[in-house]
Formats: sequence, C-alpha cells, structure tokens
Amino acid sequence: MAIKLRRTLPGFDNFVLYEKADDVGGTWRDNTYPGAMSDIPVHFYSLSTDLKKDWNYSHELQPQMFEYLKDLAKKYDLYSKCVFNTLVTSAQWDADKELWRVESSDTITGKTSIIEAKVLVSALGILEVPRVPDIPGISSFGGPKWHTARYNHEVDLSGKRVGVIGNGATATQLVPQISENATTHIVQFCRTSNWTMPPSRYKLSEWSKWWLQNIPGAVRFYRFLIFLSRELIYLLVWAFPLTRLLLQKRSKSYIQRVAPAKYHERLIPDYDMGCRRVIYDSGYIEALNRPNVELVLDGIDHVTEDGIVSKSGEHHQLDVLIYSTGFVSDGYPLHVKGLDTTIKKFYDAHDGPTSYMSVALPGFPNFCLIGGPNTSTGYTSVIFTHEIQINYIYKLIVPILTKSPSSPTRMSSFNVLNAPTEAYDKKIQGMARNSIFVGCNSWYRRDKSEKIYAVFPTTVVRYWWWLRQVKWEDYKVTKETMDKTA
Repeated sequence: MAIKLRRTLPGFDNFVLYEKADDVGGTWRDNTYPGAMSDIPVHFYSLSTDLKKDWNYSHELQPQMFEYLKDLAKKYDLYSKCVFNTLVTSAQWDADKELWRVESSDTITGKTSIIEAKVLVSALGILEVPRVPDIPGISSFGGPKWHTARYNHEVDLSGKRVGVIGNGATATQLVPQISENATTHIVQFCRTSNWTMPPSRYKLSEWSKWWLQNIPGAVRFYRFLIFLSRELIYLLVWAFPLTRLLLQKRSKSYIQRVAPAKYHERLIPDYDMGCRRVIYDSGYIEALNRPNVELVLDGIDHVTEDGIVSKSGEHHQLDVLIYSTGFVSDGYPLHVKGLDTTIKKFYDAHDGPTSYMSVALPGFPNFCLIGGPNTSTGYTSVIFTHEIQINYIYKLIVPILTKSPSSPTRMSSFNVLNAPTEAYDKKIQGMARNSIFVGCNSWYRRDKSEKIYAVFPTTVVRYWWWLRQVKWEDYKVTKETMDKTA
C-alpha cells in the first residue's frame, strides 16, 4: 500500500506504517524455520511493479524473499515512514471528527501514544497469530518448545529426539531439513494426510537467467505464463472432476513410489484434492525413508513432561517439541471499534470473518483490509491478490487524500452498506457450498462449520474483475467543504 502511494502520489507523505517487529518483511521476516520457501514460483510471487530479473531458483527460500522486501523498503524510502517495535493496541472511529483514534504501545519501553488518522488500513494478513495446539498437558512439557513461526535457532537439535506436531506445508518443508542430521531423531505426529505432488522447484539455467535479464519484456512475459499456469491449475483441480481424479492418481502414484510402504495407506487422503492446500513436495516424502524419521499416525492423547502419549497408549519420549500447527485465522487480533461494534464482534455475529470484497466492513468508515476474509486461493500468488486489493483501496481513499481545484468539496468518509456486504457474502458462501472446500475439515472453515471464511472459492481472474472499479452506490459517502485559502 505504501509503495502504491509512493508511485502514484509522489508528493504525498502524510502516512505512517506501524510495525510491532524491528524490521519490515512480515511473513518472510518471522518464518525463519529451516527450509522455509514460497510454494508459488517467485517471478509471480513478487510485485508486478518491481520485477526482479536475477532470481536463481524458480521458488526462492526465506532469506532471498526477506532481502527482496527489504530492498523494496529502501528503494521507496519506506524505512523513514516506519515506526518499529510498536504494537497497535486499539483503534476507534470518532464519528464527530470523522477520524480514527489509533493507540499504540512501544514493545520495548511500554510507552503508549495516540494519533488521529483519516484513513486506517489493516495489513495484518490472515496468517499472523501462531496457533498453539490445544492438547491436554502441553504446558507441562519440560523441554524446549516453540512454533515454527517463532523458530528457536539457539537450540542445537543434534543428538535429540524432536517431536513435530503437524504435517502441512510448513512441516513438509521443515522435516527434510532438520532430519539431514542423522543424530537428530524426528517423531512427527500427523493427524490428516495431504495430497502431495512431485517437487516443482528447480535451479534456473544460466541461459534462462540471461534471457530474463537481457531481452526486453521477457521477465514480464514469463510472469504472465506463470499466471496462466496457476489459473490452469484451478481449472484442473477445482473445476473439472475428471482432471482432478487424474491429478489425484498422479499424486497417489508419487507417494507410493517414493514413500515407505508402511505409510502408503495413511499418507493418501480420503478427500478430494483441493479441499485442503495441495502440497508441492520439497523432499519430505523421500525423507520418510530415513531411519531417523518416524511417523505417528494414530493421534495424540496428551503431552507429558518428557514426551507425547499417542491414542494407542504409546509414550514417545522427546527432548524438543515443535508446533507446525498453522495460525489463528478465524478472528481479528486487534481491538478496532467502528460506529457501533468491534471487528471481533462483527465477525462473531456473522458466524465467522465476513466482509465486502474482502476489503471493507459495514460500520467501519475509512477502514480497509488487505488480506481480509476470503482472500486466500490455495493455488496462486497471494501477492497478486493483495495487489488487486491495494489498487481497489487506492481508488477508495484517493478522493480523501487529494482535492480537485475545481470542486469546493472533497470526500470525507466512505462506509460500505450492509445490504451489498450481505449480498457479497451470500454469493461467496453459495459458491463455497457448491465446491470441494466443504468436503473436509481445514483452516478455511471456522470450527468445522459450513462457512468458508478464508479461501476465495473461484478464480482470481474473477476477483480481479469484481474489484477493477469501485461501485460507489454500495457505499455511503460524506463530503467536507474545502477551505478556499488552503
């Protein structure tokens, strides 16, 4: 969002970025676990305005992604606009002033401060708060324990028995890396199997890098081809049952060919591909053949001071416990109050996260979400969907940030109406109920209810089409008279 402002309003400098950590980067700053990597090709998993031509791999690791984001912050002079180590603790709309009153706290000194803002944009994303598993006795474990999103690199895993809870995308990237040390014994506790496809990451050849760097338009054309390939994946997996069955057959064949035979039955899912995020293997299936990797597939009963007891009654002694259990995605972690209620209460009243176009909430004037409800896709670049949202948000807020010399008034506030919000949610949920997303339990759903709150249940092309322009009739707009001497 800040880059959009820098690029389109070069004279506008009246904005601030609050960041609770000590640097930019978000996901790619925090997720430093061994093997952390984007599962979307990096030439598409990057900003369309700032294409990088010299990536070395089709999918890059966390350090490279983090450096890319820091380079962008330097390029657009965003560090000067960032207030680091500062947590926004609350925000409340002042209806009389038509301003947001934003309170924050210094995470080091504890000092609080308050500012007033005309527009408030939430860029927390949907995967921000790590989910610690609610397992009986988990607090009693006596050894080191941490979530993959807060990885503890100070603990040497050599010679230790390490328990890993979970087997989603993060765990399948982590386990091959930490099990390379033959003295580290991995005990992985898996609840649900995932459809796993063969590895898709590869090193770019010198010839590929040359033409991407030297032929005008090559990198943008290559990015477009990746975009088309991701849309094709949507059609093959989510739109057409026959091709989905063929891809399931390919995944099953891959698992049976590479994984130990004793795990075949439990590694192959009993639900349709696409109901949960498809995993692109990064060495995990092969790593299951290592003598120091053990899968526990009968569930966890409880945690003890020195290990985990499975539902079969077997006690697995452990020295270290790592949670690869995802994030709290069915709520909103900050106290933000609009005209009448908070975002949390609004979500609860609607049986889960609900919004208009994944961007706006009724009763919350001049407030926008980046990465709001029903933003994830499970198949394409979240950077692309965020760019769609940012371009839409810019169209919403630019009438507030700028004034026309020929007009005595300018927009003071916008507030999406209830009716179009409910209509949008009804449309999204109608699509979701007729999709494969309701065929299994996943983080896309709230408390196993039928409501799909996290994923966008159709093509991202359609999302782009819906957000290409603002339907102002769906908003209540107020204007203010301009000071002619200003």
